[in-house]
Amino acid sequence: MSPHAEKSLGAGHAITHHHDGSRGQVAGMKRHAIVRAAWDDEAGVWYVEESDIPSLATESETLEGLRQRIRDIIPDLLQDAVDRPDEIEVDIIAHAHERVRTAA
Repeated sequence: MSPHAEKSLGAGHAITHHHDGSRGQVAGMKRHAIVRAAWDDEAGVWYVEESDIPSLATESETLEGLRQRIRDIIPDLLQDAVDRPDEIEVDIIAHAHERVRTAA
């Protein structure tokens, strides 16, 4: 297991997105979260680099596998939250860096 799975993340901010695109503070957990995923070329895994979900840290060999792990883990992480939402929308933003050789 790579060191990414051991990483602990800080608590997110309580922000909701309104229909008009503005953001407003609410008491409790976000109903919408952003998770940033990155590719670790050395370990050969996608991992959670940053997240609005407190303590979300996981990895997978495929991006689809990471998406599934995130879906599986979030309910457990929010299980004891006093203001746990019935559901949460999660945007997963993934990035990887590639070097492409163009000369023969």
